[in-house]
Amino acid sequence: MREIFLGDVIRQRRLDLGLTQEQLGEGICEQATICRFEKGTQTPTHNRIKALLQRLGLPGNRYFAFLSKNEEMIEILRNDIRKLEILFHLSNDTDRPELRARIWDKLSKLENAMDSDDPITRQYILYNRVSVGCPIKPYTPAEQITLLITAIQLTVPRFELDAIHGFHFSEDELNIIGLLADSYLNMGQIGTAISIYHQLFQYMKKNGLQSHSCMSLFCRISCHYAKTLSAKRRYGEAIEIAEVGWQACIEHEHYLFLPALLTTLASCHYLKGDKDQSTAFYYQAYYLLRAIKDDHFLPILKKEIKERLNLDIPY
Repeated sequence: MREIFLGDVIRQRRLDLGLTQEQLGEGICEQATICRFEKGTQTPTHNRIKALLQRLGLPGNRYFAFLSKNEEMIEILRNDIRKLEILFHLSNDTDRPELRARIWDKLSKLENAMDSDDPITRQYILYNRVSVGCPIKPYTPAEQITLLITAIQLTVPRFELDAIHGFHFSEDELNIIGLLADSYLNMGQIGTAISIYHQLFQYMKKNGLQSHSCMSLFCRISCHYAKTLSAKRRYGEAIEIAEVGWQACIEHEHYLFLPALLTTLASCHYLKGDKDQSTAFYYQAYYLLRAIKDDHFLPILKKEIKERLNLDIPY
């Protein structure tokens, strides 16, 4: 009954979105597999079920599947990599090489454990290698873009940067698109980065993606999008986006990007001439950084507050 029930859920959601079986399964599995799954005569692998659910905007982590031994190993490795990657992005430059090496070791084990015809896991490996960087020689932004386009096309063969609204994506695919925008920004192609951020921001708002991991990505995209708009002196737009991200961080308890969003709001209000609003946001950002013991950005922010507002924060 479990397979039939889930197949019914997927069929109904697919019809609600106006997707054919072929469109839903593109890059993940054959149309015939979707057909058999919806009829309850076949159950795809855990990886594929999760990707299908996410592509439909349904939280894949609510589905419990009986895992084979190989699938269980893949799931354990992915969880280990996820935890290490969070530590990596929160760590300082001194600790990163050791964490990067551990992540690459786990990714190599994942590559050995996966099936040869598993594009979802292969995509995940490519994304994470770009995310943490190569331990031997750092990827250039151009190399990152090439690898990320390869990764997204493993499951979305017709992917186009200027038509993000025309597809339905899984969480892994959304993460790749976000990292693509970052890479274009680092390469100096700010217009392309803003276009991707804008499309991704609107896509996630429109589709109401509210799973825990998707909201983390939404907060990150809001942060990077607002900062990029601010760099182009589009302060009003930057404030609007940062405020949406600020509220999302609070409502969904994702605080990692909150200090950066508050700093962007403070900077934009200052540059628009509103020093009272700017002061309030600067103080919130500063004391939040103190609370999470971010010793890297604290002195930078303190210096910015002193230079712009001539304020000495007491402690």
